[in-house]
Amino acid sequence: MSVSLEESPPLPRKRQRLAEDGEDVKTINLMPISSANGWKAISDDDLCASCTHCGYNPGSLSLCKKDWPGLVDADGYVQQCKSMTSSKPIKTDRVFADAEGMLGVLWSQFCFVENELAEMLRSLPLGTAVVLDGDAWVLRDDGACLVLVHGNYADGEITDEVSRFDFDLSWIDVSEDELQSYIERVQKAMSSFNTVNVSAN
Repeated sequence: MSVSLEESPPLPRKRQRLAEDGEDVKTINLMPISSANGWKAISDDDLCASCTHCGYNPGSLSLCKKDWPGLVDADGYVQQCKSMTSSKPIKTDRVFADAEGMLGVLWSQFCFVENELAEMLRSLPLGTAVVLDGDAWVLRDDGACLVLVHGNYADGEITDEVSRFDFDLSWIDVSEDELQSYIERVQKAMSSFNTVNVSAN
């Protein structure tokens, strides 16, 4: 089916307002997406361009399997979407692959269980975190790929986010007990799989 770009209706205009106390200036002026019979022109800068639900068609009109549930800014770019599922690859590289003995085995298991958790999160909207007590794991978009990060979880927010790719050489001296404890914690998080929605960053 061929649809011309001219058929896409103009975006609705909404008077901009200033953020009030406690409001996020990035979200207060977002508007629902307008499409022409399910078709919409999007660009590489749109959130939709890397979403598995979008039949992205550069230079023409695109379709969304979820019927465009996102929100656009005043310039018409999609900035938020509760159904966003990124098609970008997950960064799965091993760290400290040269570590020897039991420490090497544990670092390998560390990477393996994190990659498993990342794949489980991949099927959910970006910004969905798995939480276990005060820990949380979430996929973050670093531009080229998705990276699993771990942080502290409290009051609906994740703080002190870090990924294994941020580790410097001092981490090679972490104890076997600490690695084993973290591996078991990730496995427990996968088993319970308690999810919450957090900022997609």
